[in-house]
Amino acid sequence: MKRLKGWGFGCSCERCSANATQVAESDENVAEIHRLWQHLDDYSASSRATPAMAERLISLYYQEGLESRIQEAYYRAAVEWIGLGEAEKASQHAKLCIKYGTLFKGAGRPFIEKMRQLLDRPTDHPHWMFRMR
Repeated sequence: MKRLKGWGFGCSCERCSANATQVAESDENVAEIHRLWQHLDDYSASSRATPAMAERLISLYYQEGLESRIQEAYYRAAVEWIGLGEAEKASQHAKLCIKYGTLFKGAGRPFIEKMRQLLDRPTDHPHWMFRMR
């Protein structure tokens, strides 16, 4: 808000007009997003990542107004579900990843191609059942 006022613009949106409690809650949500990224991006055998964590990540993105990056959360959810051999649930998230990824990032991105591969051949995907090993 201070920067905007310096430009002669005042904002009264939900985020800019949040009270201290709301700001603290948002800060905790962002910290949780970072913690979830660490778990979900760990593909090692010792990882504690779960589809529930990925679903929580999706909800936090929406809660924090991060819709322009929601494809990141859907990607991680698709990977977690395919990692357990749940092709249908993985496909649902892969479709959303492609939809929002294309909308916000544009076609031809490597992550979009990986999600298309998941849709075309789920059991041949490199992450197929990797959480079960």
